[in-house]
Amino acid sequence: MPSLRLFHAKTPQRSLQHAKMPTLWLGDVMKGSYALILELPKRTKLKVGSLGTLSFEPGYYVYVGSAMNCLERRVARHVSLLNGSKKLRWHIDYLTTSGLFNLVSVYLFPSQTKVECIISKHFEIAADFTPNGFGSSDCKQGCKGHLHFFKSLEKIEDVLKKLMKKFKVLPFSLSPLQASSRSP
Repeated sequence: MPSLRLFHAKTPQRSLQHAKMPTLWLGDVMKGSYALILELPKRTKLKVGSLGTLSFEPGYYVYVGSAMNCLERRVARHVSLLNGSKKLRWHIDYLTTSGLFNLVSVYLFPSQTKVECIISKHFEIAADFTPNGFGSSDCKQGCKGHLHFFKSLEKIEDVLKKLMKKFKVLPFSLSPLQASSRSP
């Protein structure tokens, strides 16, 4: 399965490297869903908008979202928030601006239709915990939430393998050093 690399001017230093990947520039517009995989090294409490103060255990978190206008731009926005604060618009913004979570990887699920809830349900079934209502305030599919906690990466990898059989899945890395040495 092909991988791709997304380059963005405000890409954080926290990145996942993949060798020999085709490049996707932000000018290429794609619709679909995405999964951000974040790591939290130690227990913390954070205020998350209307959800109030939530406790987060150390481990891995998968956030599933969608962007039916420009998938690449939405993901780049979330990733750029890892380096500082911008306007907090979605629940996930509170995690990405906290400075406590590290980006592990990002997966794109290109699609002309919204498949966010289908993907999220796969993670929800396997998760150790799903915070109620996180990232799913506009959900019409009855999802418990769109953020899922896992104690280890192995269960996340198992879910991704299942999803790869069902959907086109594009993993990618964010590499500022390579981006600065190339032109679109």
